[in-house]
Amino acid sequence: ASGWRLCRDLTAEDIGRISVFRPFSGKLDVNTEERLVRVLFVDAARLEFRGQASDAGDLPAMPGQGGTFRLLDVRGQVLTRTFGLPLGCEKYVQAAEQLLVRLAIDPARVKAAASVGAALAEVERRRGAVLLQRHLACKETPAWAARSAADDAGAEGTVRDVQGPHSVSEALRRICAARHAIEGALGGGASFAPVAL
Repeated sequence: ASGWRLCRDLTAEDIGRISVFRPFSGKLDVNTEERLVRVLFVDAARLEFRGQASDAGDLPAMPGQGGTFRLLDVRGQVLTRTFGLPLGCEKYVQAAEQLLVRLAIDPARVKAAASVGAALAEVERRRGAVLLQRHLACKETPAWAARSAADDAGAEGTVRDVQGPHSVSEALRRICAARHAIEGALGGGASFAPVAL
């Protein structure tokens, strides 16, 4: 027995289903580049053509301008056209070509690319959060510094609400700044001995 064996199949809800067949004889596939492509559209129209296999193995190559196809339309009429001159079947030809393009996309590669993209997006999100936190920490003005600046200038300043330090290094920086401010207020002659905690 000989005939056609299904080798690739794809369904797109917005277009229809495309099926690719290769010839076989007995239990073995025939070593040929010929492929049979059938498309069942969502409106029940059917398109069929024969073409050559592409470099991707079972996948058919995109049909040339001179390639012919048969279309069974929704009214039951059988039309024979060429891809270069579809004459009233343009929308079906475009839809069939879209399905051929989708068929050539490797789902595993698409999934892997999506995973890599999601991981990179998460890294960038975290980086942005860290930079924003550092930016806000640098812009924050301690209440005592704002008061000191206002007193030195002889003007009344508006003091922002003080937030707690975001890290140990930030707390140490504030302590050192406070010590220098106190020393300056006392005339620079005083020094402080370390305090045991």
